[in-house]
Amino acid sequence: DENNVAPTLHILVNNAGINFTGTSTDGLDLCFQTNYLGHYLLTKLLLPNLLKAKNHVKKGDVVVKEEAGRVVNLSSVMHHFCPATSVHKNQEHQGEVITHNSEEWWKECARPNISCNTYAESKLAAILFTMELNR
Repeated sequence: DENNVAPTLHILVNNAGINFTGTSTDGLDLCFQTNYLGHYLLTKLLLPNLLKAKNHVKKGDVVVKEEAGRVVNLSSVMHHFCPATSVHKNQEHQGEVITHNSEEWWKECARPNISCNTYAESKLAAILFTMELNR
C-alpha cells in the first residue's frame, strides 16, 4: 500500500547503554538487553528502511557506487575485558566453559545474574553484531 510505505533511513545510531544489572520485565538481564538486544531488535526492524537509502559514494564528482543506510553502534573498550571463554555460574552449566561462538553463550548472556561480566559481554555482543551486519 503506497500510503504505508516506510520512510528511507540514511543513518541509525545505537547509543543506549547502562552499566548495572538486574532483571527486565521480560525476565532477561537488564544490562545485556539494553546494551545489545535493544540495538539488535531496533536495527532488525529498521533494516528495510536502511536498505532503501541510496547513499552515493563519490570519487571526486563521480558516483562510484550506492550504499544502503549506515548503522553506527557505539561501544566501549570494555569488550577487551570479556575473556575468550566465559565460566557461568548457573545450575545447568555449573562452572562449565562456554565459548562466544556457541549458541549457549548467547543464551546465558541474556539470563539475569549469571555472569559477573555482563557489561563487557554486552559490548562484545554489540561489536560481533556490527561485524556481522557489515558482511
